[in-house]
Amino acid sequence: MERAAADVAVRALERRRAEERSTAGHLEGGVDDRAPLSVLYQVWEGLLDLGTAARDGLVRLSGRRDVLLVLPEALRFSPVAPFVRSAQALPR
Repeated sequence: MERAAADVAVRALERRRAEERSTAGHLEGGVDDRAPLSVLYQVWEGLLDLGTAARDGLVRLSGRRDVLLVLPEALRFSPVAPFVRSAQALPR
């Protein structure tokens, strides 16, 4: 019985570590981000605006100010974002 409880505890710890890895990252250029991976994908895909996500507390960025200022522009180079924006603009 103790072995089963230990296995459960180890799996819970591994799951927590995996979640921490998915919510803390380092972007090239000296920017650290804190966001769920799903939110980062939504920003990259153009579903969420980076500024809005940051104001809403979904993304926290820190690092060099000059890099942070150009980050929203850099995200416009996402190859999928134009397709997502076009699809969102279509009447439903």
